[in-house]
Amino acid sequence: MHDTEVIPFVRNKSAGILDYKIFIVLFSVNFLITLSFGMLNTFLPIFLTENGYSSVMLGAVVSSYWLSKFFFSAVMGFLVDFVHRKWSMAISLILFVLLSLFCFEIHNFAAIFIARLIQGILFALFQPLIFSILCDSIDIDKAASAMGTFDISFYSAVCISPFLGGLVKESFGYYGMCNLILILTVCSVLLWLLVGKSGQRHSQQISKCINKFKVTDVNFRLSALCLFLFNKGFMTSMMITVTPIMLAVKYNLNPSAIGIILSLSSISMIVFLRIAGRLAELINVQTLMIIGSMLVSLLYFVIPNIPVKAMIYIFILTGIFNATSQPASKSVLVIEGNKIGQGFANGVSNTCMSLGLMLGPVAGSSIISKSNFENAYYFTGILSIVLLVASTLLFKLADRFSS
Repeated sequence: MHDTEVIPFVRNKSAGILDYKIFIVLFSVNFLITLSFGMLNTFLPIFLTENGYSSVMLGAVVSSYWLSKFFFSAVMGFLVDFVHRKWSMAISLILFVLLSLFCFEIHNFAAIFIARLIQGILFALFQPLIFSILCDSIDIDKAASAMGTFDISFYSAVCISPFLGGLVKESFGYYGMCNLILILTVCSVLLWLLVGKSGQRHSQQISKCINKFKVTDVNFRLSALCLFLFNKGFMTSMMITVTPIMLAVKYNLNPSAIGIILSLSSISMIVFLRIAGRLAELINVQTLMIIGSMLVSLLYFVIPNIPVKAMIYIFILTGIFNATSQPASKSVLVIEGNKIGQGFANGVSNTCMSLGLMLGPVAGSSIISKSNFENAYYFTGILSIVLLVASTLLFKLADRFSS
């Protein structure tokens, strides 16, 4: 009697999702964790300022998260390819619960500083881990559609967290927000323990890890993708740093109006992500990700020279163009990660994006302090175009190497 192959539960194969149950669980867990610490990231600087922390201490707390995530992303991604994923995910979520308890120690600078370092390390583990499990539940050939859908969990949480955090702060204060973060992280643990599963076992990944140390076309493609993600992180963080200041100083907008304008980019991105995922199945993903980011770069030359009413349309377009490149870049990451290990590929890419996210605010604030808002946007636009051209050349080298 011949062995029969076990067919995974299929519900939405047309969208690239093979195991719909685990996809929904991962979607929910990612949303809950991102929402929890999105609120903390938004309002922690405000609470630290209200409690009399100096600007140096504030900078140390804010930057400690990005530094620890930058240094540990590649290491954690490498380890993810060797560990049992279900229990590793459970442990990481339990650690998030314990981390949320540090939020109550707002008057203890050492505790907050250590908590931010741990937060960076945990996200360095969590992101490649959830990415690797997700890759086992999707069709690699239709990764763009699945990733376009999955990324809605992240960007919707990022969009909601400032509004929800602000509402809770006004109603229940800082400790009310800490209680909400604790509840959300506990819910993520219960959801994973009750419904989650491991997907592909780590033993099947070990053979792929050998490819990390071989010079192949994967190295060129992964280098191109990392350069692309560094550029995306740099552009995003620079805009988040400079734009609110420009809208307040140059256009005299109040905080509510600034928040609405900035949120338009995230909202339009969320709406367009699934469409962009389907589009990536029809157009070459490398071409699509470069075109989407190139269009965003060109908008940087327009933003500082338009009336404030036109900002609404510009930020909607920014979200649409970012969404255009997002599923395409994730598709490239999935395909290359399938050759060298999904955890390692995701960890390396997170390292590069974290570096861009760290350097963007530094460059933006330095330029506006010595020059003006226009030059900050012009510098970022020119740098982005240069990096995108370099990414394109690396993709071409990869194609030539593989052929």
